[in-house]
Amino acid sequence: MQTVMFDLDDTLFDHRQTSAAALWAQAESRAALARRPRHLVEREFRRLLEETWTRVLAGELTPEAARAERFRRLVLWCGEEISLAQAEALAVGYRAEYQGQRRPVPGALELLQTLRGRVSIGIVTNNFVEEQREKLAHCGFTDLVSYLVTSEEVGAPKPGREIFDPTFRR
Repeated sequence: MQTVMFDLDDTLFDHRQTSAAALWAQAESRAALARRPRHLVEREFRRLLEETWTRVLAGELTPEAARAERFRRLVLWCGEEISLAQAEALAVGYRAEYQGQRRPVPGALELLQTLRGRVSIGIVTNNFVEEQREKLAHCGFTDLVSYLVTSEEVGAPKPGREIFDPTFRR
């Protein structure tokens, strides 16, 4: 059987919109976030996410510490200094909102339903196993996906070859 591989975040799972909704929910409690144009704040947040997430995958930061650091630096970029406790509160609020806003990319569920049974469907992603399994379940993808390979399991992120090796051995 042929295999089709997908990334999860921003391919099947709508991370960008979920993250933006969670970010702007925090603007209600931190006015500094509204001082700059929305698209620039979102772009800086994504940049900080990539930077801090790389450190999480390398074992240098916990996911919680990365979220707090991301908010501390984002608010500073918007012109206001905040304490670690304030950054942590924003991070907790963001995480709760993110969990509640999770959704698939439009058409993703239908695509997987169409492919299921015709090909083996693999997900190869830079994230933690549990986090990605929760997204799969929340979006109704679990029973449609043949396997999940994460950077956490393999010990190497995309785009490195090592993360793809398990899929090629199937």
